[in-house]
Amino acid sequence: MSKLVSIIVPVYNSEKYITDNLLSILNQSYKNLEAIMVDDGSTDNSAKIIKEIAEEDERVKYIKQENQGAPAARNKGLNHSNGDFIYFIDSDDRLAREAVHLMLESLEQTNTDIVIGQYQNMDETGELKDIQNFGMSNFTILETQKNMKKLAFLPPFPGNKMYRAAIIKNNKIDFAKVKIAQDLNFYLKALVSSERVTVIGDIVYYYRFRLGSISNTYTSSILDIKSSIDNVQTFYKKTNNYNKQLFQNIRFLYYSYQLSKIPQIKNKKERKLVFDTLKAELEAIPKANLYPSVYKKKYWNTKIKLSMKNVFMSNYYMKFQQRKRNKN
Repeated sequence: MSKLVSIIVPVYNSEKYITDNLLSILNQSYKNLEAIMVDDGSTDNSAKIIKEIAEEDERVKYIKQENQGAPAARNKGLNHSNGDFIYFIDSDDRLAREAVHLMLESLEQTNTDIVIGQYQNMDETGELKDIQNFGMSNFTILETQKNMKKLAFLPPFPGNKMYRAAIIKNNKIDFAKVKIAQDLNFYLKALVSSERVTVIGDIVYYYRFRLGSISNTYTSSILDIKSSIDNVQTFYKKTNNYNKQLFQNIRFLYYSYQLSKIPQIKNKKERKLVFDTLKAELEAIPKANLYPSVYKKKYWNTKIKLSMKNVFMSNYYMKFQQRKRNKN
């Protein structure tokens, strides 16, 4: 019997996109899969749409929970999964028709634990835009421990990754209860638990960029980046895989990303709290400990931003950034 793939989807008020999303799962060329739709307390018609489709296809599992956020929904879906392989996707995105087949075939043929495919952006209407270039687009097999400097800094979002279920469940990996960097948290824990990773050159996922979505709405919850990485660091220490320099670089890179979002926080007190906290964290990381790739990508840009506190605190600059973002 062919291997079962569990596709886990957290759903919250996604009635506009959920049909497209679910049908992209059910219409996969590879058929032995289960679509685990975890309704995170939706108040729209998401549940109705999912249940109607489930009546026509027994591969759809509908699970309801009170609103707890995407990490809890994904964890619940994971607990209800039966697959040999695990795939997490978001409810407003969709899969390429051959996605499951291509990823599963790569995992089976290379005997690796994680496969990473390419992904393409789309706008709110579903129109395809640019193919996301994350620096690895050719077929590649990498031993994890020898390539942590490269693998740890790949985009962590789940839509282009499939995992062997055994590494997730045997190592008790789940999503930390944080508002920021939940994907980073899960990916880094799964990564260190794997032996090898395969990258394929095929587009497997279409990512919908939506203004106003949780991932594009900024508050002081940005500081959850620290809690997320702290949680991963604890996991690495427990498994005797902790490398101080690696985590200094992870922190520098991801704290720098969050720093750039501060001008879009509406509340001035929250802006100040986030700026002061990230500034202290970033300045505590020695320049000499940064990897060349991280240094070249972020160091001077970050240093300049840290000298611009008055600009970051300005309501005028905040409004300018919001107008600029809305135009894009």
